[in-house]
Amino acid sequence: MAFHREPPGTEQRIVAFSGAALRGTLTGRAQWGKIRCMPLPNAPTRRPNNPGTRQADKKANNELLIKGILCSLIGLGVLLSPYFITSPGMQGIVAKASLVGWFALVLGVAFIGLYVRRRMTAAVKP
Repeated sequence: MAFHREPPGTEQRIVAFSGAALRGTLTGRAQWGKIRCMPLPNAPTRRPNNPGTRQADKKANNELLIKGILCSLIGLGVLLSPYFITSPGMQGIVAKASLVGWFALVLGVAFIGLYVRRRMTAAVKP
């Protein structure tokens, strides 16, 4: 996709066009202005309820729970390990990585929260 500006003297607005749009013109020159696109269709509101999709949803939920638990354990390990390391040099190095530990812990808790939310909404459906 190429980006071009309109000729001087007209309003300055960036127009995007593709090679296919230019090939469709009768004059063979770029036409300045908006190129009209078809609107996107609406997103589906329901998924089919068959064994394949149920199994895929269950697998995705279980993987989300595993990721959440592992991220939380890594975060806790990074945050708590300076208290159990005896070497002062190594203790200082690991203590400086506390930001990474907090990020992993928050990410893990977010994954677990998303898993719980998915399970709660799945249980409510009739």
